[in-house]
Amino acid sequence: MYKSRFLQLLVFLTFFSCASNVFAEPYKILFGSCLKQDKPLNILDQIYREQPDAFIFLGDNVYGDTEAETMDALKQAYAVADKFLDRDSLGEIHAIWDDHDYGRNDGGGDYPLKKQSEALFLDFWKVPTNDVRRQREGIYYATFHQIGDIKIQMIFLDTRYFRSKLKKSPLKFTKRFTQYMPTQNKEATLLGDAQWLWLEQELSKSADIRIIASSIQVLASNHGWEKWSNFPAERKKLLMALKTRKGGDILLISGDRHFSALYEMPGASINSKNSLLEFTSSSLNNSWKGAKETDTLMVEEPFGRLGSYGKITLYPEKRELQIDLIDEDGNRVFHKNRKF
Repeated sequence: MYKSRFLQLLVFLTFFSCASNVFAEPYKILFGSCLKQDKPLNILDQIYREQPDAFIFLGDNVYGDTEAETMDALKQAYAVADKFLDRDSLGEIHAIWDDHDYGRNDGGGDYPLKKQSEALFLDFWKVPTNDVRRQREGIYYATFHQIGDIKIQMIFLDTRYFRSKLKKSPLKFTKRFTQYMPTQNKEATLLGDAQWLWLEQELSKSADIRIIASSIQVLASNHGWEKWSNFPAERKKLLMALKTRKGGDILLISGDRHFSALYEMPGASINSKNSLLEFTSSSLNNSWKGAKETDTLMVEEPFGRLGSYGKITLYPEKRELQIDLIDEDGNRVFHKNRKF
């Protein structure tokens, strides 16, 4: 009798364990960029109401450009943000920087105060003292999350600390919105050698989904601002690395542009049935209201009329991602479902 009851209990526990994996709750990730501390912050209330499992800050999380060694402007920006940011309502917080919380507009590896800026960034985002980012240069890192039977890898790139100088366009004074042009210098870098080696190692690890955060756009090329296309060799290297990864679907997320849009590159992912998708979510409260732009890879037109944020909802049992852009009033701007 006892043996029979033990077997019944074992069967029940096995079923319960399997069911808990199969019927895992949806996992909600929100993300956005360009949060100016001296502008209205209504969008944060809408984000808090979402009760996300995680929030990703994609850069320009404050605006504190400075050339002063005291770093007072950046320190003050963080002090203001620390007062209004309700961290407990954002779930697990992740952050990378872009130029304005790095400290210099369009700044790169030649910014002389980057080490001081890095220390302020890590302190503000409460990065533990034993975290790898405290032991090396640059703020790049990666995490894994197990949601039911689905393994998510999140990769956060640093496109500032190691970046070579941008090549200025000769048309910058005659053609509007044409600041930079692609460099032909194959030695020029966005990530630097150490970060490239790390990224290749991360992509060799197994995952069902990889969310890769870049502060600047990867796929978009038809504009004269900052983008991976300004470094053609680096962009080609990244796309090849994504193709040869160890499986898993990929979603790129980016910020910087002061508008939100969706881009799709067919045939760019040999280890997945899906095309390569990039979701630019910008800006939270500093949007380009008259945003107009075209690109051969753009599948959802620029939205800058209101502040907005990106939303990824994972349904593990369906093996499905629901991708939405939500405006500051809580309205859905565009929507896409993605099986993996």
